[in-house]
Formats: sequence, structure tokens, C-alpha cells
Amino acid sequence: MKLREFQIKDMIFLLLVFYPILPTNKYIGMLSLSNIDAMLITALYFCANRSIANVFHYAPFHWLYLIVYALFCLSTATAMTAVSWLCSTFLVSIVLISIIRDEKDIHRCINCLAIGSFLMSIIGLTETATSTYLIQGDLYAGWSDSLRYGWLRCAGSFGHPINFGFFQAIVALILFHQIKTKDLMQKQKWRYILVYCLAVASMMCTVSRLPISFFVVAQSIYILQMGVKKALKYFLIMLLALFGFLIVAEVCGINIFSFIFDFFASVLKLLGISNQIDYSAVKGFGNRVDLYKWVIDAVDSNWIFGKGINATFSYEMTSWFTKTSIEVHYLYIFFKCGVIGLFFLVAGYFSILLFLKKAKRMFSEKEYEKSFIRILSIIIPLYYICLFGVQ
Repeated sequence: MKLREFQIKDMIFLLLVFYPILPTNKYIGMLSLSNIDAMLITALYFCANRSIANVFHYAPFHWLYLIVYALFCLSTATAMTAVSWLCSTFLVSIVLISIIRDEKDIHRCINCLAIGSFLMSIIGLTETATSTYLIQGDLYAGWSDSLRYGWLRCAGSFGHPINFGFFQAIVALILFHQIKTKDLMQKQKWRYILVYCLAVASMMCTVSRLPISFFVVAQSIYILQMGVKKALKYFLIMLLALFGFLIVAEVCGINIFSFIFDFFASVLKLLGISNQIDYSAVKGFGNRVDLYKWVIDAVDSNWIFGKGINATFSYEMTSWFTKTSIEVHYLYIFFKCGVIGLFFLVAGYFSILLFLKKAKRMFSEKEYEKSFIRILSIIIPLYYICLFGVQ
């Protein structure tokens, strides 16, 4: 029985490699590839185990939100939508928490992320180099924003370059933490360094401001926590790397300075300080503020329970363009699930932040520096802030 449990555990970790990177818009029958992977993970675990971790003891509102969203799926969409959501979020999380018994298992989870990131980096960089989408070709056919400054915005298997950029940024930050705090074998360390560099490179090739900003801020915070001397060393390396990147971009005929100019122009527009330049290659970022009014007007009297999971948003901005996306995640949940869903979402996020704060007290100062909680305490709050700019 023990041997069987170990074999199933190995199979679960193999499936976990693909869990975050399988496309959610490619289907076999009624289920997406990511849904099928999640169901296999869940089924395998319960084939060998009958016990599960009591997750409600940790960040209870987070788990309540997942259940509440499933109830919205059941009542406003279909039973299959509810089951696939529960399996892909709630049950997979429980399985993952239940199989992690020690630090070795945490390292195995990180290795799964590293392998997935490596595969996505190869695909993403190939997409940018060949100007061809390898997986999401149908999704991006005719999409006007797929090119920026002459670059194809790589997306890998993800539904949008921004989501791909966030995945690569988060994996890169986790690997950097592993490289700096763990006693890794030389071969393993260089593997992590390679994956880190490829993840950062493919993230940059998404040409997405939010993931890039998220990565730069999170990486800077982590480096500053390492002390003044080490921080100066790493910031110098970052400046040299940036200088090298600018040279390469200039040689390749890429006007990277337009990207920098557009980035600051869009931020100023978001803050209401100035208008985004008309000839900017990156338009629409300033509409995030207007989006609040548009969504609230669209929800109208359905503000308590929202418009439903299957509801679609549309706002006619001009006679030739209708906006159908809601790039603020909190607004997206409000549109679908009303203030009820939004309350449980925000409560779930605060519940996780509170858990991270409590977990920090379990370590001494030296232990905390090497703990996984440290990097999560940087990534998660910044990610929640970024959700004001992406769905």
C-alpha cells in the first residue's frame, strides 16, 4: 500500500507540471484540458487516500469564496461549470496541501513550476522570434494588439500575454528566492538560473506593462531586504542587463524608448494627470478608470447577485469599436456575482494576507529569511494590487 501511495504521489506531481500551463480554452468534449488535468489529480489522490487537510483552519474566507463562486456557477450557469470550477480550484488546492508533508515536497512543487515555466519560455520565445502563435493561433487571429513595436507579444498556452507574463514573473521570483536561500547542488542551481533567465526574457517579450512592473517592484523589494551591500551589487547587475537589452533592441530596430514613454504616459493617464498620447502604440490603459462607471451602469439593479457567470459585458465606445473585456478583476467579479461575490473575494484575499502575517511569527528572523513564506509575502500583496489592472 505504501508503494502504491508513493507511485500515485509521483503521478500527481507529474500532472502538477501541466496544471498551471494547460490552456483553459482547448476542450475535449465539455471539459477543457486544464479541467481534465485537475480531475485526474483529484481522482488519483482519492484512489490512495481517504484523509484530507482541514483547509478551513487556514484562510477560511478564501475557501468560502471558492465555494460561493461554485454556487453562482451552479445557479447561473451549469452543473458542469460548477463541478469543473470546484475541481480546478478547491479540490486541487486541498490535494496539494494534503500531499505536502515536508520541505522536500515543497521543492518538488517548485520543480514542477520550473519545468512548466521552462516549457512555456521555449514556446514563448519561439513565438516572438517567428512571429507565429504556436498554441493560441485561433484565439489571436486578427487581434490588433498582438503586435507591439514590431514584436509579437508571446502568450504560450495562456489566454492573454498579460497572464503569461504574470506566470513567468511569479515563477522567476520563486526561483530567485530558492537560488539565494537554499543549499542547492551546483547542477540544480544552474538549472534554476537558466529557467529564471528564460522566464524573465519571455516575460519581457509579452511587452505587457503590468507583469513587467510587478516583477521589477517585487524583485527590487526582495533585493532591498538582502541588505545595502548586496542590494547595490544586484541593482548594478540589473542596470548593466538593462543597458545590454537596450543595445540589443536598438540593433534589432526595436524602439524600446517608445515603450518606456508609453508606459509613463499611460500611468499619468490612469492617475488623471494627463491624456495618453494619440499616436501611442499602447492605448486604452487610461480607460480603466472609466470602466468602473461602465460596469456599474451595466449591472444596474442586479448589484446584489450580479448578472450571472455566463453574462457578457459590452460597451460601445465608438461607432466602430465595442469594448467587451473587464480588465479589473474586482469589477469582473462584481459584474458576474454582485456585491455578494465581491465581498467573499476581498474577504478571501484578506484572509490569506492574515495567514501570511501569522505564519511569519512561527519563524525566527534567520529562519524567515529562508522560508517560502517570505517570498509569498512579497508576491501575493503585489499581485492583489495588480488585479486592479487585469482580469
